[in-house]
Amino acid sequence: MKANPLVSIVLATFNGSRYLDESIRSCLEQTYANWELIIVDDHSTDSTPQIIAEWTRKEPRIRSVRNGINLRLPASLNRGFKEASGTYLTWTSDDNRYRPDAVQKMVDFLENDSDCGLVYTDFSEIDENGNLIEEVRAASPGRLAYGNCVRACFLYRKTVAEKVGAYRDDLRLVEDWDYWLRIARSFRIEVLHEDSYFYRWHRGSLTSTQAAQVRTAIRKLLDEHLPNLKWAGERNRARGYVKLASLAERDGDALQARLYFRKALRLAPTTALRQCKRQALGLVIGDRLAKIAIRLFRPVRRLVRRSETEETVHAS
Repeated sequence: MKANPLVSIVLATFNGSRYLDESIRSCLEQTYANWELIIVDDHSTDSTPQIIAEWTRKEPRIRSVRNGINLRLPASLNRGFKEASGTYLTWTSDDNRYRPDAVQKMVDFLENDSDCGLVYTDFSEIDENGNLIEEVRAASPGRLAYGNCVRACFLYRKTVAEKVGAYRDDLRLVEDWDYWLRIARSFRIEVLHEDSYFYRWHRGSLTSTQAAQVRTAIRKLLDEHLPNLKWAGERNRARGYVKLASLAERDGDALQARLYFRKALRLAPTTALRQCKRQALGLVIGDRLAKIAIRLFRPVRRLVRRSETEETVHAS
């Protein structure tokens, strides 16, 4: 490995002037000095361009590009990484910040484990004023089957990005989760239990419209990836299908919810039952059988088979 390899950090921002200084300053305060910061201004209309101009004037390791129109996060990330020259890549947000030793710890991890494609860390949640809410211990990579456990602080190799390709605009709002799953198809992902990042939680950051868009994006993502996630284990995949069943039920798609839940039951019956509500199970095997199955896990496969047979006879 090259001594002190270059780390490229992409920071995509849109009207992020409130916290942008903090985010940029956290990069400058890194104990690891060999980095470049590429700021992508996604056609901001506040004071963001002025803040960026001031930093690029003062610090040669910082440069910027500006989108002619608002392209949103996936396209902005892709534009930023086209400018990147680093051996290692990461990205951050305009309202979050690194702890001073974050990059050093992640570089050391990847330098010492040449087979690992991506490493991610623990982090702290803070409120809008920077007050600590919670210290979050990152979950194991297998949980990518039902949640974005990589979250906010991570580092991956440029060789990984060259194989995986660009962030997908058709999965906006879960583009990062999709990217980690695509990495996991070909590379090992590891968690480093070091609190290395401050993730800012905003009250009411998702409108009801955005929440519906997130549900749609997650359904598309899990539908595509779950059949190929054998590396994650049957229990984690079952939890992924339970999540899909819950999202489908919330969208009023009862038939699809039944199909998803049956897949979960076939993979790991006990896990599926523990993760679901009785109402969700009732969609699959009927309310009366659901009450029994909640108490007795063993008969689940037989009950599911029976319900499927009854439906087939009923349909004919």
